[in-house]
Amino acid sequence: SGAGIVVSRIIHDWLGMRPDGNPITASMGLAERQTDSVEDWSQLITLADERMYVAKTSGKACCVNHEGIMTRSAPPTAAASEP
Repeated sequence: SGAGIVVSRIIHDWLGMRPDGNPITASMGLAERQTDSVEDWSQLITLADERMYVAKTSGKACCVNHEGIMTRSAPPTAAASEP
């Protein structure tokens, strides 16, 4: 649950806008040693990497964990962020 909070903050608050005014997005894969029952660090990295590619093909700006898509962002548009 702690990772979910961090991922949500990254996706919703920390990425910001590109110089051209388009939002910066991130596709993330999350793997956790105990939850995923993985003991070997290289398997853990492989699992997170596989999940990141699922996130990329799921529309971007999201994070995938053992349950599927855990958070998805609807980043602000350049027009929406103007005063």
